[in-house]
Amino acid sequence: MVLEKYPDNNKTADALLYKGRALVKMPGHKTEGGNEFMEVIRRYPKSDQATQACTTAGRSAWAAERRPPPPLETQEVKMPPLYHR
Repeated sequence: MVLEKYPDNNKTADALLYKGRALVKMPGHKTEGGNEFMEVIRRYPKSDQATQACTTAGRSAWAAERRPPPPLETQEVKMPPLYHR
């Protein structure tokens, strides 16, 4: 897979975001999509893609019984502190 072959590419954040968006639209894959969004947020916390991942994850959770997405099973994700621009 391209993401595994080129993990440090400048388009990796975009690819993870698009992968997450595709997964949440597939029946039975919402958790996997949420995990991709969390990976974007963890790896690129101050990026535009992280902001989009937060927004998309929130919308997906609201649409799916209005519950937040489940946490990653393998690690605890800590959200970066908010910063003022």
